[in-house]
Amino acid sequence: MFAFNATHPGSAMSTELTSSYTSPAFANASAIPQALDKSYLSQFQRDALVEAGFTFSACFVALLARGFLQRWLPHPVVRRFTRTAKVKGAFPRSPVQGSQQKGKESDSSLISPRFARAEAWNAKKFSMAWRANGNDDAMFSAAPAAPVVPQAASSSSTTWRLNNNLSSETDILATAVREGKAYQLPLLLDAARERALDWNHDEASMRAIEAEHLFSSLRACASRRCFPEALAIYDHLAHRIGEANSRVWSLLLYCSAETGDVGRCHEFTLKLCAMGCPTGLDFVNIVRCYAYSRDGEGLRRTMAVLEGLGLNVDGASLNRAFSICASASALDLADILLNHEVCAEGLDTVGYNTLMRAHAQAGHPERCYALFENFRGSGLSPSAMTFGILLDACIDARDFERARQTFAHLRRSGLTPNVVHYTTFMKGLVKAKELDAADALLEEMLASRGETQPDLVTYTTLVKAHSDCGDIKGVLRVLDRMREQGVASDPIILDIAMTGCCAKPMEAANVLHVLRFLMARHNLQPSTTTLSIVVKAFAQTSAWQEALDLLDTAKERLGVAVEPRIFLQLAQACSRGKCSHRVLAVYAAMEKATRVDGLVMDDATNLRIYRLCTSVGQKVGAQKIREQLSKTREQ
Repeated sequence: MFAFNATHPGSAMSTELTSSYTSPAFANASAIPQALDKSYLSQFQRDALVEAGFTFSACFVALLARGFLQRWLPHPVVRRFTRTAKVKGAFPRSPVQGSQQKGKESDSSLISPRFARAEAWNAKKFSMAWRANGNDDAMFSAAPAAPVVPQAASSSSTTWRLNNNLSSETDILATAVREGKAYQLPLLLDAARERALDWNHDEASMRAIEAEHLFSSLRACASRRCFPEALAIYDHLAHRIGEANSRVWSLLLYCSAETGDVGRCHEFTLKLCAMGCPTGLDFVNIVRCYAYSRDGEGLRRTMAVLEGLGLNVDGASLNRAFSICASASALDLADILLNHEVCAEGLDTVGYNTLMRAHAQAGHPERCYALFENFRGSGLSPSAMTFGILLDACIDARDFERARQTFAHLRRSGLTPNVVHYTTFMKGLVKAKELDAADALLEEMLASRGETQPDLVTYTTLVKAHSDCGDIKGVLRVLDRMREQGVASDPIILDIAMTGCCAKPMEAANVLHVLRFLMARHNLQPSTTTLSIVVKAFAQTSAWQEALDLLDTAKERLGVAVEPRIFLQLAQACSRGKCSHRVLAVYAAMEKATRVDGLVMDDATNLRIYRLCTSVGQKVGAQKIREQLSKTREQ
């Protein structure tokens, strides 16, 4: 007993189907196929009613039962029921079974659970249509049903069946791709072709159907980024789809651009142009193909064809094309696009900025300046990014006078310079060795408000400039400004500041004084890199003993564990400074430090010290180190 209490637009179908089924003599059996044409069953299910060799009553009861299970029972139960019914022939073949010979029984393990659930949902829609008839207490007798004889259907019914069949086939193809089985698409497409041939379509209709199947497969592959598989599908169907349509060629152009197959890009571009004017996205993919191959002449010929078709892309697509040319270092192709008026809107601010940045990074400052002049002449207003790009181009080209003019123009433009503009201009002043002007610019930034306040990058730039000149007072002055503003310091800034002690010889006591001052006043913690810089500063004044004392007490005084490489650096400095007798003392200190830390010196360090002793004539020390090296290897 099945009780149905639903309404559905398909009540007319249900009435006709009910009258066909419930008649004791099945006098209206010829109307069954016509009712099926109006039903909500998929083409697979309708074919199964005829091909499976089952009576209509058995199939109909199985379909309704499966819809009931799908509605009220868990998915595992439905899946077992569906698989069992499929094996017995009550339901249509799966995509895998469709590729086998008809009438050959298949293994239930080949049936996809997802496909089974889709079929169960179709059965549920059929049962909903039956409930819409209002048969609350309909009983299904077990009387044998008359054989189903297909009848000629109306044109509207045939069209509906064709569209539903296409939808089912495309769902199967998309499901295969989603399940990671894109490599099976050629077999699935052949199976879909065999099923479509059963409809007795003419050649033109078959080409249209296969083109639709190809488009669905390509779209699914593109969404999963299965681009080589998409091109393989086209190779499989190329001789059967005819001219296809613009959607197919657009997708194939995209797939070939993603794979970098330039030859196919040109082929698909020609086929796409034969179908009409390409879209903006197609234009971007065309430019990608020619940019990858650096084929400027090919792009020029294609642009002439596109202009003949009346191509008019939007500004966003044109900007994307410029960006692709810039990333591929194909600026000559960007110039070709610039000379062809394919965008009615013209080049906008983003487009000019993209081209200017590309030429600035490629080391073409003059071209960047020329684009800026065209920018100003076009009536557009340069943005803050435009001035930033132009400042970078000027400073990289060491054209500091033009950088001053650009910065002055920025101030007059009505735009507010931000911290990036100030810092970039400061880098130019530092490169021009104008530290006084750079300090004045820092004071101007401090006096301003808002986005022009100096940040850590600004201070690091100025600290490094003073440190490279050996101006320790300037370094301390800038660091005091940073402390007053409340900018958090970076551990690297201590290493940059201490590098100023190596710019010219400085007494060891003064070097230590600077280090302690920075640690105490700015709360900076030294590292092994800091110790390496201090040892280098001590070596310039031959303060060997002070350096050795610092390394011996570094863990207690500075809180830094000395690595063996720092001792090795001091030993090498001693050997170069004609103080070879210090090498053995450094080795002893290094051995002591590693022993305290519970470490063992590796063979590479022992071997380098041994070579140092040998090179400076310390035979006794070399022999001692050699013995230590032998002990280490034995352990």
